[in-house]
Amino acid sequence: MRHPLLPQLIVDNNVTHFTIAGDWESRTAAELKAISEGLDVAGTTISDDVDSIPSIWAWPLLFEMALYDTRHPMHLRVLGEWRGLLAMLALKDWCEFPLTTDTIDITDLTTNSPGAKDFLQALQRLRPKSNPSDILDTTTTWNILNIVEFNGKPIGITSPTTLVCTSVKCFARISGVPWFDGKLLENPVPKLNSFEKTAVAGWLNNLRESTNTLPDTSIKNNLRGLLHTFIGDLDNNTAAPTFSARGLGLTQNLFTAMNNPVAPQDLPSSIKLVPSENKEPQKTLLVFDESIAEDWGVPPQNVFVWKGKTLATTQDFSRKRKPELSLPNDIELRRPQDFFSDKLFVIQGKNAFLKETTLAANGSEDLKFNQIDVTPILPFTEELLTYFDVRDLSERITFEQPHPGAPITVSLRFNLSGIQEQSREFTIKKVYEERNISTISTAPTVAVWPNFRTPDWKAYYTYFTTDGQETFYTKPFLAAGEKSDPRPDKDDRGNVNGEITKTERFPEAMLCEYKGAKVGVLLISVPEEIKSNNETWYVGVDFGTSSTTIYNRKGDSAPQPVSFNDRILYISKSDAYQPSMVYNDFLSPKREETPFFSLFQESENKEKNEPLLDGHIYFLEDYNKLSSAKNLVSNLKWSAIPSHREHVREFLKQLCLQCAAEAINDGAAKIECNFSYPLSFTETNRYDFTDIWGMVASDCEKKTGVSHQIVTPGQSESVVAAKFFASTLQNTQATGGFTSGAVCIDIGGETSDISIWQNNELYWETSLRFAGRHIFLDLFKENPGFLNLFQTWDSEKDSEENRRIREEAITSLKSMKNNDDQYDDQFYAQADALIQDKGQVLLDELPIVRDQSAIQPFFSLISLGVAGLLYYVGLLLNHLSNNTNFKSDIPSIYIGGNGSKILHWMAGGSFNPDNENGKRCRQHLKRVILTASEFDDNNRGIEISKFPKAEAAYGLVAAGIKLESDGIESSGDQPKFLAGERFTQNETDYEWDEILTDERFRNRISVNNLENIHNFIESFNDSLGTELPVDLNATLSGKTQGSAPIGEVIFEALEKVFQNYSDPTKEISGEPIFILALKELLRAKTRQWKNVDI
Repeated sequence: MRHPLLPQLIVDNNVTHFTIAGDWESRTAAELKAISEGLDVAGTTISDDVDSIPSIWAWPLLFEMALYDTRHPMHLRVLGEWRGLLAMLALKDWCEFPLTTDTIDITDLTTNSPGAKDFLQALQRLRPKSNPSDILDTTTTWNILNIVEFNGKPIGITSPTTLVCTSVKCFARISGVPWFDGKLLENPVPKLNSFEKTAVAGWLNNLRESTNTLPDTSIKNNLRGLLHTFIGDLDNNTAAPTFSARGLGLTQNLFTAMNNPVAPQDLPSSIKLVPSENKEPQKTLLVFDESIAEDWGVPPQNVFVWKGKTLATTQDFSRKRKPELSLPNDIELRRPQDFFSDKLFVIQGKNAFLKETTLAANGSEDLKFNQIDVTPILPFTEELLTYFDVRDLSERITFEQPHPGAPITVSLRFNLSGIQEQSREFTIKKVYEERNISTISTAPTVAVWPNFRTPDWKAYYTYFTTDGQETFYTKPFLAAGEKSDPRPDKDDRGNVNGEITKTERFPEAMLCEYKGAKVGVLLISVPEEIKSNNETWYVGVDFGTSSTTIYNRKGDSAPQPVSFNDRILYISKSDAYQPSMVYNDFLSPKREETPFFSLFQESENKEKNEPLLDGHIYFLEDYNKLSSAKNLVSNLKWSAIPSHREHVREFLKQLCLQCAAEAINDGAAKIECNFSYPLSFTETNRYDFTDIWGMVASDCEKKTGVSHQIVTPGQSESVVAAKFFASTLQNTQATGGFTSGAVCIDIGGETSDISIWQNNELYWETSLRFAGRHIFLDLFKENPGFLNLFQTWDSEKDSEENRRIREEAITSLKSMKNNDDQYDDQFYAQADALIQDKGQVLLDELPIVRDQSAIQPFFSLISLGVAGLLYYVGLLLNHLSNNTNFKSDIPSIYIGGNGSKILHWMAGGSFNPDNENGKRCRQHLKRVILTASEFDDNNRGIEISKFPKAEAAYGLVAAGIKLESDGIESSGDQPKFLAGERFTQNETDYEWDEILTDERFRNRISVNNLENIHNFIESFNDSLGTELPVDLNATLSGKTQGSAPIGEVIFEALEKVFQNYSDPTKEISGEPIFILALKELLRAKTRQWKNVDI
């Protein structure tokens, strides 16, 4: 296409004709003017640069000519450039244009730059004349040039005739200016929004008014006319703007009105991400995408990015980088790709995440990859979780796949702040081609405890395990400022195979990683908050040697056993999921009834002493799995190992956490916790136990928000057990007291706690280290093989299975038999679990096998222990009747605790009074009591607990009990013991009814005669011991003591005990001499039965 650089002449012209083409001729100025006026240039434009005029001043002069001459073929172009540069100066700070100026004085020849002086001299010689009529201001001439630069590159100069003049070429020098077409500046009016138009119009009006003082010339009038028209095209809004304090350095009189741009206006951004209503993120996100304007159907200059910046002023930024904006620290810019994961990870199979507890996105359940159904991990960054509620977010995500095998498009729909404070919706998308989709065969097992929320609960535990499968890793999302406490279980390569993490809030989502790379999120259906009824739970905790029992009471109602419901919320389960893994690593996945075993399992990756993280209560899933359980700690109540005391604290912390969970779900907001302990605890034991409970309560209150009050001092187990027997739970006719008297015996694993009452007044209480382990479990410990005498464990199973189970039990018990205390603890745990699991089956079989001669010693040994305990009770009654106002009348005998079940074994299956053997055993035991007490018989008998092991916990919170007891703790006295046998101390002989204390035991005592033991044996042999009579003169053979009479063995054992008691470096818990002798007698008879030396 040709351009009219040599246009035709108009019809009515005064041009003198030239006769010879190509010759230079001298003509007058009038003829040259006639040529200029005679050229037909109307309606033509010049699109190419004109750079062939041989003068460095040619372009400014041509710019002036074309600007003021509306008929000039370059007028529209130059006018657009002129307006464009003025608009850039006006909006420099508004739009953050990187404009600067550099001033040159062409008359200053002092420069040392090579060639510069010659160039300046050339400029001087060729500069246009500054006649007053040819310039706007006589004080501002061509001598001073202000070069306008964009990012350090020149794009124009100031002009004394046109104010500004653009560079001939601006290619690749300007960016981010909507009215720059890549080569030339254009008329900015169509590219400005209303705010920008107002700003530029006000700036131009100020500039126009600054020309009022200029000389009245035609060039001034032309300039003012152009400015007036420019302002008019900007909708004539000439409100005075606020100017920026930062100037461009334009100090000449004519240019001072252009020195200060319009100050940025704090305009609301159109692209602020609108968060969910319940979210208050600390930072504001601006979502930048060039397609927003098109999506909303508005010009890009109407979509504000930040302050004066709009999509129009940032539209040329590469999609690979973000616009450079001066944003405050609490505002950040994001591109759509910043929200998506690079790859889409999918799990094989539909609904890989549980529908009941996770939130699926639209279309996510209908995806296929490689011809199989898949479940996607939501391919988004965790940052979105700060801005969106998970349910809201799930509803904004959509998966689309036109047909199986097609690429998967994931879109996210959200609201931006919009225009004129009217939010608008915008959708971002990412297409995942086959190469960007990865499959994982199975999800991990992920769960959260507890499965509820309250405003103040601050201890949520997330359980993660791969179950040995190749899968992804996941951890809870943490809100801003939230802390977490993870316990990872890593393999040798550093891979996390399992992890438990404590967080302060219920996890809204899980963050997913695969081989160290972040791959997306899982959204959790967060439970609704539970509302409190402000009720109080009165909780009683019997932390026993073998098992722990918890009861609670609300108001004046009867106490109820506390059960730990399954409050685990599963998010996913792997293909290899096994409940036993959760048992071993975390919590019971089913409802756990009270009592439960007092077992603690320490974590292999323990860091501190935090329940569930560094260890947990071991809820027994299956007796057969106990022997394989790792890091199991038992005998918590009595262990002297310091680390085991820490385990006690962890055990009780978890217990209180789970109690609080049950209380909250029952509407309670406060827990008043009561605990008990045996009087046989040493002083240190009692103080430590009380301190532990105080720490546990404080910790639990902080974690749960449930008020915890520990009732101190703790109560003795002997007294609280009696409260149970005085309640209607044991006897519906009970009145809450013992007017006619009662002996209450709580036989536990390690202690038998005894209290004696009359007229509802406590006459005696004591705690004996002689209980279930000594009377019953030690028989299994010494001779586990006798279990082979039982024909069947379960009649529904075949005999081969019965034999297998029996052999496994015997093997496991034998494997635990060792002199080491640790092995003893493991044995008792194993034996307790065996009795719980198979005890009733064995009891049911006893009537069948009891007549076998080989099993008769078993019954006799149990009877020996029980009868000896009750004989000592008889001695206590004897003492009370002789030394207090206690009436010589046999009271009712109540026997409870787990050990009360021993009476059924003793009776060959049932101790119930309607059973012949049970009736006979009751008579024999009562006769033993009568012998020791020397009381007359009456119609009161022996009654066993209807709810073994419930006694102490129930009694701790029972209401309406009339029993009166100050208790040993309040009196400040040391526990006292009735000696039960004569003894010598400091060369003084004392009778069997002398009162002993731990302090008295410090002075060495000796025993030369066991008169009451002899009397007991005589009574026992006449009744319960007929099948296996006791003879102290019988020889006991063994490897350590050779052959010695049983009596001699007992005296030797007592001597060692007394020697230990007198050691001032040891803290002791004294025992009655009669009970010490009885324990040694039972040990001796047990060894005699097995004929082994332990």
